[in-house]
Amino acid sequence: VPTQIKRVTSIEVEHPVPLQTDWNFLSNQDRESTDNLTASSVTLATYSAETGYTVVPKYGSAAVKVSVAATTAGTVTEAHTATVADLRGIRCTYAVWVYCRYSARVTVRLSDGTTNNDSAAHGGNGWELLSVQGIPDAGTTAITLTVRVSSGGAINFFLDDGWFYMG
Repeated sequence: VPTQIKRVTSIEVEHPVPLQTDWNFLSNQDRESTDNLTASSVTLATYSAETGYTVVPKYGSAAVKVSVAATTAGTVTEAHTATVADLRGIRCTYAVWVYCRYSARVTVRLSDGTTNNDSAAHGGNGWELLSVQGIPDAGTTAITLTVRVSSGGAINFFLDDGWFYMG
């Protein structure tokens, strides 16, 4: 703790939960590749710390870089292994670590085909965990998980570890 800080109220050390657990339904939990991610109006690439970006990845050896052209809105859709019938009527949470330097452009969405549940927008201050909860409707036939970017100037942002689970 720097000596300039006169009064420390708390110090927290982040310990990531292991991704390879039975409760996480995402097919690409750690974002070490672009596998199981589908781009729409954006470009995906895998970036590692050796590429010159010292702030990425947050965990592991790589993160996914998302590039968006000017005046373009787009999405990254995530594959998952959840059985829709098992999730109907159960609260679900979808969360993704996102690195972005532009505020109010990036959100995550959990959709059951009838209702879209969106997270708050990224604040543009580096790494943020964006998360959203929803309860799939009784008539749900598909659950879609997306990282969304609104239109505006051209930007790049990064995705790392993610979760989709019951609860």
